[in-house]
Amino acid sequence: MRTRSALVALRRGVYRSQMTASRLKREGYGTRWHVEPFFSGLKRMMGSTLASRTNITMTNETAFKVLACAIQRQALHPPLKWFQLNHCLL
Repeated sequence: MRTRSALVALRRGVYRSQMTASRLKREGYGTRWHVEPFFSGLKRMMGSTLASRTNITMTNETAFKVLACAIQRQALHPPLKWFQLNHCLL
């Protein structure tokens, strides 16, 4: 018969002790929120479905959607040039 503390330790998992802040940061945990806005905008602008059926054409369609979305974002929001930014600060 196992004690209550042994059962609680089993429920928490074997890898629970390895989930330290430094290890999670080193492994990149918590960085998903950096890309979520891009995917949200991509699905909003290009639709969330693919018309292709085979893996290769789905990959191609996805690549073209990402490229088109990046070009459209670049056209709508061009990066500031240094002199434009400097002029705004003066």
